[in-house]
Amino acid sequence: MFHPNIKYKTLFILLLTLILLNCNNNQTEKIENTADSTEITNLALDLKSQGLFNESIEKLNESLQVNPNQPKALQARGESLLLLGKPQEALNDFNKTIEISTSLDNQKKLELYQLRAQAYIYLGENRKAIEDFTEAIKLDSNNANLYSKRGKSYLEVIELRLSLKDYDQAIKIDPSKAEYYAGRGDVFTKKGDYRMAIEDYGMALQLDPKQSADVYYNRGSAFAQIGQMNDAVKHLTAALRLDPDNAKLQTYLAVTLGEMGNYSKSIEAFTEAIRTDPKNAELYTDRGNTYVFSGRYSEAINDFDMAISLIDNRPELYADRGLVHLLLENYANAESDFSNALALSPQNHIYYTRRGNARTGLKDYQAAIEDYSLAIHYNPDFVQAYNNRGLLYRNINRFDLALDDFSQSIKINPDYPYAYANRALLNTLRGKDPTSLLITQDIKRAGALGLDISQLTTAVQKIKNDLETTNQTSTIK
Repeated sequence: MFHPNIKYKTLFILLLTLILLNCNNNQTEKIENTADSTEITNLALDLKSQGLFNESIEKLNESLQVNPNQPKALQARGESLLLLGKPQEALNDFNKTIEISTSLDNQKKLELYQLRAQAYIYLGENRKAIEDFTEAIKLDSNNANLYSKRGKSYLEVIELRLSLKDYDQAIKIDPSKAEYYAGRGDVFTKKGDYRMAIEDYGMALQLDPKQSADVYYNRGSAFAQIGQMNDAVKHLTAALRLDPDNAKLQTYLAVTLGEMGNYSKSIEAFTEAIRTDPKNAELYTDRGNTYVFSGRYSEAINDFDMAISLIDNRPELYADRGLVHLLLENYANAESDFSNALALSPQNHIYYTRRGNARTGLKDYQAAIEDYSLAIHYNPDFVQAYNNRGLLYRNINRFDLALDDFSQSIKINPDYPYAYANRALLNTLRGKDPTSLLITQDIKRAGALGLDISQLTTAVQKIKNDLETTNQTSTIK
């Protein structure tokens, strides 16, 4: 007799056998895949150790395609990506490595936190880097390097107190590392404590004289800040010996030499900077201004010409060249340059004043008065514009308006000597007695503020004599 249960039992056993066979096949395939991915990962690590990062990444991609949850492969790919300057992709790998790694020892966690922090630093996310360095410090609180790195990130986000605290701790743990003193020197520099910065940079150089050019540069800059220019030049020169084609260093040395009044050496340094960076308009401008200080006006104009050819939309470049033309009494060229500057910066009171000076030189007094008036409009406290307009009003015999302008200059700035001198001369021209308090007080005040009283008194006397001569001539007629 046929029993259905026997039939079903036979089918059940058959199905169970097939399932077990399939599981065994899957397990075998999984073991084979794991073996394959491990082999590929090891090959990738070998390529990475040889500096072949792109080739290593290709192999790691292949390995992770077979088995996507390999912490070792993910970390290695992240490291290679970071070394290739791809921090965001590296960060993604480090994040996943940390996410899937549930049983890492502390040393491995420490390594991963540092790697991820470095990726954050590349991305400019220093606060997130600080969080990772903090986690790393929890795992190894006696690691000076971790405090130093966190201190640097604190410095980047201008947390100076915390940065200083971390560098102090790094130095306490390991006082033999030059870079920790250099880092703390950077904090002191940021705080404006230049003497402490000089001390730390000096300690860094004492521990390791082969420090980077930056340490010599930073110490030189700190010396310049406290006015020790010879020491500044010494360190900047040392920095340039280490990095001779650094335009930034050459420029700072040139500026420092210029501040010392050593214009010839300053020009040499700017020339070297221009050789390194020939398309930098700022360098031509700075050298041009140094030529001005040394009285080499034609060369200054050549440099300003070059700067303008590189950048033609900077009003200050036209203004700098215009000022040299003023000094050379090339009034038409000066007027043109200040007009170009004003086209780019139409509310600049200094440019209006200087164009007014150029128009005065061209004897276009009405246009010059308009320029001085515009300068006053845009800056009602600019005493030079009042003073210069007063001189023109005097020249066209508008003595009342001239007197108002000189008096307004004095009201705005009681320490502006030229307004007192010009008012004394104006009042003499108006026929006032040169011995009166009205004039003698102005002369005395101008002298107290630095002008030559004897020259001013002589000028007053000459005006008086000229007036008397004119009156006598008129009487004879």
